Amino acid sequence: MTNPGGGKNDIPNRLKRQFFIINMLAPSSAVVSSIYKSMLDHKFTKVTQKEVTDNIDKMCQATVDLWNRVREKFIPTPLKFTYNFTLKDISKIMLGALRIDAVKLLESNKNLSILPKDIVVYLWQNENTRVMADRFVDEPDLEKFRGMLHEITKNHFDEFTSEQKVIFNEFLQDDFEDEGTGETLPAPFLYEPSVGYDRLKVKAFERLKQFNADPKSKKMDLVLFE
Repeated sequence: MTNPGGGKNDIPNRLKRQFFIINMLAPSSAVVSSIYKSMLDHKFTKVTQKEVTDNIDKMCQATVDLWNRVREKFIPTPLKFTYNFTLKDISKIMLGALRIDAVKLLESNKNLSILPKDIVVYLWQNENTRVMADRFVDEPDLEKFRGMLHEITKNHFDEFTSEQKVIFNEFLQDDFEDEGTGETLPAPFLYEPSVGYDRLKVKAFERLKQFNADPKSKKMDLVLFE
C-alpha cells in the first residue's frame, strides 16, 4: 500500500491493526545504478568500442537522474493519478534496453548513418520516452518531460549532438522462406531502430492488413496515428 495522496485514500487504524505492517525504504540511487549497470555490462560484453561502452556506463545514472526529476516535478493528483513513478519504471526502461541485440544494434548504424555511440543514446531516450512519457495526460506536461530529457542527455552524454527522430520497434522484419522446406516462416522479432515514421507507417498498415486477412482472426478496424 502506498502513501495517501493522488487519488489514494488512507485506511482506518482499526483496520490497520489487523495487519503486520512493514515499512521498506527505497534503495539509494547508487545502489540502483550499480544493480542495472551489472546487467548492461553483461549484455554488452561483446562491445569493445570505448566510446560506446562509455555511453553504456552512463545509461544507468542518467536514467536514475531523469526518474528523480520526473518524480519531483510531476506529482499525482485525482486528475493525474497516472503520475505515479516507482522503481518499477526503471526496471521497465532497463528491460527494454536489454531486449536489444548488442551486435546487431551497432551494425544498424551502417543503414541509418548514425554513429554507434549515438545509437546507444537513442536507445536510452526511446526507452525513457516509452515508459514515462506515456503517463502524461496533456501536451504541456509532455513538453516539460521532453525538456528534462534533453537536459539530462546534454548533462550525461555531452558529445551527443544528433537530432534525428529514432524509434525502436520489433515489427520491421519480413517473413522469410525456409530453404530446406520452402515453408514461409513468420518474421523474427528483432528490436531495432528506425529513423522517422515513414517506414513504420508502411509496415504497420501492412501488418494490420495481414492480420485482417487471416480468417482465424477477428477483423480490427484500427486508426493508426503518430
